[in-house]
Amino acid sequence: MRSSLGTAWTILMLAGALMACSPGEEEIESSDNRHSQSGSVETPDGQLMIAGPIATWSEGPTGMPQLPHSIFSADDTRRGASAGDGVVIIHTGKQYGPRVDVTVNSVQSPPPDDEGWEESFDLEFSTADGQMYVYDLNSFSYARGFEQPITTEGAGTYTMRVSTRGRVANQSDGNSSIPESYLLQVWKSTAPE
Repeated sequence: MRSSLGTAWTILMLAGALMACSPGEEEIESSDNRHSQSGSVETPDGQLMIAGPIATWSEGPTGMPQLPHSIFSADDTRRGASAGDGVVIIHTGKQYGPRVDVTVNSVQSPPPDDEGWEESFDLEFSTADGQMYVYDLNSFSYARGFEQPITTEGAGTYTMRVSTRGRVANQSDGNSSIPESYLLQVWKSTAPE
């Protein structure tokens, strides 16, 4: 009897762990959306990072995966974001986080401008394997609610429209604690070369 109770408990625990780790149902907001993911993301260093799977990251000097990085141009510095091969870094308004609300909509074509945001700009990035994820930089894992790739059409070049609310005010006033929200709309720009 004890063995069957232990087995039943183990099965229940595994089922609960699988449900906690598996993505929730995707929200389809319109016929153009491939899928939508949303959640609250840890940004301990004031950075929201989107990158490929950890297994594809370069090995650092300690043998551990090294964080992907992107070189900031003058334009990137002005808008507070950069993008490149396999990585997108968006600087939040608060330098030391801790959390921002993020929604990612993977769409088939450029969406119309949404007037309900304080700022909006486009970034272009590429992915060799077609898999880019939103990361939680505290745990170096996919952020909760973002377990599916944001790139839905395989390898190639993508455009990301970044719309923000609260970021500008927090950048202007270091003591501000206005909640920040981000809408990331992603679509494929070109086929792989």
